[in-house]
Amino acid sequence: MLKKGLIILELTFVFFLTILFSKPTITKAKPVTDADVVQHFETKDHEELIISYVLEDKKELFFKTTTENAIDIQALKKELGAQKIEEITSEEIKVTLDNPDKIDFKMLLTNKKDFTLIALDSNHNEIFRREMNEQTKDSRLAAEDDEWLTEEEIANFEEGTWTEADSLRLSEGPILEHSDGTTTRPYLYFGDYVYASQNISLLDAYQKKGDSRQVSLTAANSAILFADKGSRISDGLRSPNNHIYTTHYGDNQNLDTGLYNLEIENRPYGSPNSFVSNTLYNTVQQTDNWLLPGTSGPDKAGYSFAFLERPRFFYRIDPNTGFEEQRLVFRQRAFDSEKKGRANPEVTTTIRQKFDKGGRIITIISSKNTGKTTINNFTAFSNQDFSLNKDGKEIISVDGKKAGNYLPMYSLGNNRGMYIQSKNDEVRTSIYTKESNYPPKAWAARSISHSYIATKGYMVTHGLLEIGRTTERYYPWKVGKPKGRVSLVGNNFYDRKTQTYKSPYVPENLYNAFDDQRDLGDAENNLTAGTRLGASRAESMWDTGLTMHSPTIDLEVGKSSKIQYTTKTDVNGKDFNPVLKIDDKGTDDKPNILILGQKDLPITGSWFDFDSTNATIYYTVDSMNPNDLQILANGVQTNNEAASGKVNEIKKSIPLRGLDKSKHRIRFIMKDGEGHLSTIEETIFRFIKDTTNQPQINVISPSSSYEDPHTPFSHQITLRGIWSDKDSKNIKSISYSIDDGEEKAIQENVPVKDNSRFAFWELQDLNIGSQNDFKPHKITFKIVDDEDNIGKEDFYFQHKSGSTQLIAPQKIDLGSLVISPISSKKIKPTIKEGKIILDDFRENSSHPINVTLSIARFYKSNKNQEETHHHSEDGDDSQSSHDPDTSTKALALETDKSKYISHKVYWKNKRVSSKNLIIGQSVKKDEKPWHFTNDFTNEVLKNLELTFKSVKNKSVFGEYVSQWTWQTIDSIE
Repeated sequence: MLKKGLIILELTFVFFLTILFSKPTITKAKPVTDADVVQHFETKDHEELIISYVLEDKKELFFKTTTENAIDIQALKKELGAQKIEEITSEEIKVTLDNPDKIDFKMLLTNKKDFTLIALDSNHNEIFRREMNEQTKDSRLAAEDDEWLTEEEIANFEEGTWTEADSLRLSEGPILEHSDGTTTRPYLYFGDYVYASQNISLLDAYQKKGDSRQVSLTAANSAILFADKGSRISDGLRSPNNHIYTTHYGDNQNLDTGLYNLEIENRPYGSPNSFVSNTLYNTVQQTDNWLLPGTSGPDKAGYSFAFLERPRFFYRIDPNTGFEEQRLVFRQRAFDSEKKGRANPEVTTTIRQKFDKGGRIITIISSKNTGKTTINNFTAFSNQDFSLNKDGKEIISVDGKKAGNYLPMYSLGNNRGMYIQSKNDEVRTSIYTKESNYPPKAWAARSISHSYIATKGYMVTHGLLEIGRTTERYYPWKVGKPKGRVSLVGNNFYDRKTQTYKSPYVPENLYNAFDDQRDLGDAENNLTAGTRLGASRAESMWDTGLTMHSPTIDLEVGKSSKIQYTTKTDVNGKDFNPVLKIDDKGTDDKPNILILGQKDLPITGSWFDFDSTNATIYYTVDSMNPNDLQILANGVQTNNEAASGKVNEIKKSIPLRGLDKSKHRIRFIMKDGEGHLSTIEETIFRFIKDTTNQPQINVISPSSSYEDPHTPFSHQITLRGIWSDKDSKNIKSISYSIDDGEEKAIQENVPVKDNSRFAFWELQDLNIGSQNDFKPHKITFKIVDDEDNIGKEDFYFQHKSGSTQLIAPQKIDLGSLVISPISSKKIKPTIKEGKIILDDFRENSSHPINVTLSIARFYKSNKNQEETHHHSEDGDDSQSSHDPDTSTKALALETDKSKYISHKVYWKNKRVSSKNLIIGQSVKKDEKPWHFTNDFTNEVLKNLELTFKSVKNKSVFGEYVSQWTWQTIDSIE
């Protein structure tokens, strides 16, 4: 193996020095026998492993599987030679590996079932084991037992609020009508607008594109559909007066044909340079400077530290806004297989995208340690490569020049974040980095990297006796370059023709993106709005990018690290609506906290308007009546400031006299000189008492009162709050009880910090499954100090009637059979994972509902070409012959619709239609609980059968797929 080869070289060098200075002692080394999985590829046909080996003794390995016929023996014989393979049983083979010129080989395995692959030496000692076709699972823990639902049912319900999908999709935000007659609608999606709008399968998106993948699935992207005056937004891109804007390189940019001369990994489709990464790779290839850890992009194909397996994709309706949200879940593991004595840390990352009520996109990146060991010095990154695009290519200005990349990046002021604007002022994208409990610890408006590169972070290369010692930094710790220097491969870092830095370089006084983990980049610089980030306005441009990272922590098992940011894109139409932004907004679930008696509420924010020189900001308190509008501020700017879209600051205060302790809502709106209105901004706050000698406890989130109880959407509630005690040194306990039942501890023996007036508490995923009804319920929170003084607060909740939710498996297997012109025998489906469930949340006495199934035609599935692989063991790009940072046609349809097979459907042994087959009816909800589950799984498995035959006069083979549509239909009694 390459790694062991390096070790041998190092030992030889030490032995050479020993000859020079002392009498050598020769010790015979024990022969090495080792093997490992170094790469893993997932295709439609099979799983492919690249297995590296060192066999200094007996030249043979044994491979066992926990299921029969899991290894493709014929492919292995073709790879190594038939005489090298001995089939011992259907679950074990012996492989002879005596070719001195080979260090690895390819093994193909089935992707149809789960099993374990075990490698053994000639004495049958285990070398490694690898779980095959394992699926990502969301771990959920119910807090207590309940009489209505089991813990498994609660977990299934929680997960059931999300629908898993095998294909990408677009999620639509609110339609925003502007006073000039134009309308806009935001979309969110993963990867590339083109692929999401065509619902390309995740498996197709996951396939290789050179050393990368077809689509950067971890690119959390968004688009704006713009409809001109007189055009309908509902017509989408069918109308010539509608346009689509995207904000990242390679996102709906496939018509930029001039960029197809780049290396295939970097061509302008699939958002190749926008991705989520972390420092897990540093546990594989350790950096030479702990403050500059190694990183890997997730698209480095074949390596488990990039993707352990294909990501999983989910969507649902956000109960807070009514708009669809999405999430992507993927795992990364340091090493592909398990070996005795080798730690193998694992990270599961969830990327969630959702809209707020005004159409801005909120992105939350959560990295959870799902392994068995703490990951030291862990940092998660969001990497973005900007390009402002319109209708499939980079925005073009009126002079015909490109206007959407190599742009200056500007501060939003007051540490809010950054924005970029096309050179023709047609579109602006803003990134707000400080709007949540999980702001990035650091962010830097610098250049880009690539999602398929893995590097050490910092590497020292030693010459003989330290002569010729060299060092190198890699993204995100890359050093900036001077305009005049020439690299070792002869390329200038600076393009004198375009007067820009070549991608991904930045000026020599900067880093791409940070000096080290302690460098905050542009965060906390407190620059005024409109200040160029990273350089003076006179400095040349570079490839426009943004890197954000989480706080650096030792990530313990089961713990998570999070980053959250908000994105908004504004299109400058013929007339422009002012854009208003209020800072530090409280929400229903997380209101801002004020001390009772506070007289004024400070308000800060910003606004910009491309075509007005004056505007007025209005507000109301707990009212939507236009007659209650009050003036907060008047804004004035010059014509030049308007034309450039200057960001103007707001700093005012609102009187609070006469407001009670309950929750309050302030709404803001801006009206410019031409009468155009901004979208409504709002902030929510509540009062609490100041600290006293008596302990106090308050529930801050979610909001609730006796008159207006909280309405939970599931069987779990996460509650957050504040407690205080002015004179105690210690709090004995913080506890809760439901409906005056058993008291349970949240925290015990908590010290009171001298420098803190208030302390925060949290109760995560409280199980309320026992309260599965329509009655009001109470949770009492109690705090006791060291003098036995007590404080209490009650939290109220009540389920409300809703609708039904139908859940069905994503995959239903009909097995393998030969299809001929003669109809086959009847085949029953099997379900490996999931159930067919109708969750009923309607009020009692609701009538039954029918569940129907429609089975579409079975088409032949296309297959991708076999993947290639490299022989690198650890995937490190740091030792490439060139700088890895300088590395420079959409996939086919999922099915071949010219090839299909005929089928017939039978239910309870009777021939029925393939459309709208009633497979069951829900139980009448008569004094049933709030959440009642109807399970139709067994009915379908027992009663549904299909037969098949080919449509041409010959037998057919291959994989055929069909779309099965499950839906509910009201049953009238």
